[in-house]
Amino acid sequence: MTAAPSSQDNPTVLNRKKRLRRLILFGSLLILLVAVPVALICNPPEEDAAPQSYFYVTRDGEIIELTSEGVSAAGTEITNSFEALGRSTRSGRQILEKTVAPDGSFITEFRKGYRGAAADNQNEDTSSPSVSKRPAITYSIETRNAVTDEVVSSELLFELDETDPASLECVLSKDMLLFGMSQSRDRFFWYVKSDGQWRKIDVDFGVDEDVVVLGWEILKEKKSILFLLHSVFKYPLTPDNLYASSYSYQSFSTEKTVLLPHKLESGNAEMRVLNGEKHFIVYRNWYDYVSEISSIKCGVFSTDDLTEVKEATVPNASYSPYYDALVMSPDLDYIAYGNYFDDGSLFLFDVNRNERTLLRTNSAASYRRFLADRRYLDVEHTLSLERRAKRQSIGFSEDSSLLLAADMLGNVYEWDVKKKKGGRKIVKAKN
Repeated sequence: MTAAPSSQDNPTVLNRKKRLRRLILFGSLLILLVAVPVALICNPPEEDAAPQSYFYVTRDGEIIELTSEGVSAAGTEITNSFEALGRSTRSGRQILEKTVAPDGSFITEFRKGYRGAAADNQNEDTSSPSVSKRPAITYSIETRNAVTDEVVSSELLFELDETDPASLECVLSKDMLLFGMSQSRDRFFWYVKSDGQWRKIDVDFGVDEDVVVLGWEILKEKKSILFLLHSVFKYPLTPDNLYASSYSYQSFSTEKTVLLPHKLESGNAEMRVLNGEKHFIVYRNWYDYVSEISSIKCGVFSTDDLTEVKEATVPNASYSPYYDALVMSPDLDYIAYGNYFDDGSLFLFDVNRNERTLLRTNSAASYRRFLADRRYLDVEHTLSLERRAKRQSIGFSEDSSLLLAADMLGNVYEWDVKKKKGGRKIVKAKN
């Protein structure tokens, strides 16, 4: 007796399944083709649209709300040069916020202007604003009426030649401003107000060679600033040096400067203070030309005496400075980093187990926003959608149990560090 054919061998059933799969595939393609034009039509670009709100995760795991127009939080929240240079905040270097008087009647802010040449005199001293006649950039503190916007007073701090401008690096208070030279960043100086008068204080790092500032971090509990210094080019075959310098902003003097290990020496080295201010990490790219593999070399140091307490290497890490984020957990067991120049993925590296875990890619967030906001197709838009999704800030909680990350689309994520799982979205972008 011949057995009846099963459904798997029945040609009629197989043909039906093939037709069903084709129908599902065709339907999916049709939905995609319809969804994209509909999204673009329903979300036209708005020229006067409000600035897109997004968030920044500080080194201490705190979430600060920002806008595409600049930092909305107080300028004193900016604690390191990574933030001040606008790599994730996009705030630019001029970060002094408008200070409003307690009664709300006056607004005080830092102003950067331009003064044209008054006469052709090549022998004038540009460091003296009272006699300089050549084109110059002016740096002032301006007070305006909060209602009428009328300028009530303007205090000139200093002038510099337009070919060698300065930038406002950080603001400890409205009476303590730290400046650095924009081009070489080899000269830093304060302008401090006391008894109603502004005075200039030059920063001396106590190093017997010319150095440039690669970065700085404010240590609020210690009332000091930590600087990362790199020696400038001197002679061929002369080794470069990398320094860490602790500077007191109470006494306006250098407390200690140490030479860092040669394995970290690089003009692209970076520095981050860890949550709790007990340690800081210095890291750099390392490329092995034999194996053609990139890695990140890291050194961890005490903020008390600047001595090295740990070293680590993140293998097979495609990392590039300037636009990437990297931070270490306070317990020194984990390193989180993102690679902006590749696909913008976020990784968690277990230092003790030498294991790397992929936490997040930017693809899903990019596609969702693409269907919801046509403005990102405009080439004149401030940042492209892909760049916004890639650019992110990260920080660990004080107990090292949580990792927080925020992108420039308005999303904030949270992971359980021990389980290396989560990715829970605690703040969702508003389309």
